[in-house]
Amino acid sequence: MSEVIDLLNGQRCVKCVNRASLGLGWISAFGLTMVANFQTGEMRAAHYTGAGLAFLLGLAYCWVQTALSYRYCRWSRVALAQLANSCLLTACLVVFVISKITFKIKEAQGEGTKWDKLRGVYLTSTISEWLTAASIVTFGLTFYRDFSRIELKTPSVKINDRDLVLQDYRFGALASSGSAVPDVRHSGHAGIV
Repeated sequence: MSEVIDLLNGQRCVKCVNRASLGLGWISAFGLTMVANFQTGEMRAAHYTGAGLAFLLGLAYCWVQTALSYRYCRWSRVALAQLANSCLLTACLVVFVISKITFKIKEAQGEGTKWDKLRGVYLTSTISEWLTAASIVTFGLTFYRDFSRIELKTPSVKINDRDLVLQDYRFGALASSGSAVPDVRHSGHAGIV
C-alpha cells in the first residue's frame, strides 16, 4: 500500500500513518505466531499475550488500512472488501471477548465445563476466536492487486574477473583438503576435475 500512496502523491502524514500501520501489522503477525506456538494448557501467559497482540493490533491495522483505502479509492471494490472484512473482524472480536469472559466467569462459579452445560458458550468463544484470526489473515488478500504489479527479482552475482576467482578457489581448495576441486566451466555448471 505504501507504493500506491507514493504514486498518488500522498501527504507526509499519510505516509507516517501507513508506516505505523505496517508496524502494527508485523506485531500482529508475531502475535499470531505466539498464539499458534504456545498452547493455553502449556504456556497460558504467552498464548494470551500473543492473542492480545494479534487481535487488538490486527484490528487496529485493518481499520487504519481500511481508512487509507477509503480515503484514496472511495467505493472501490478493495475499499468495500476491506470495510466488510474490518466490520466482520470487529463483530467477531466483540463476540469472542464477551463469550470468553462469560465462559470463564461461569466456569469459575462451578456452573459447568466446556464438555457439558457451558458447551454452547465455549463453542461460541472458540468459533469467534477462529473467525477473528481468519479475518485478520484474509485481510491481506485485499492487497492482491497492489502486490501483483510488483516484481521481485532474485539476487544475482556478477563475477568481474572469472579466471582470478577460479585460480583463488583452486589454490584454496587444494591447499586445505587436497581433494577433487570443482571445475566451473563457461556453462556455469560445476564438474569434478
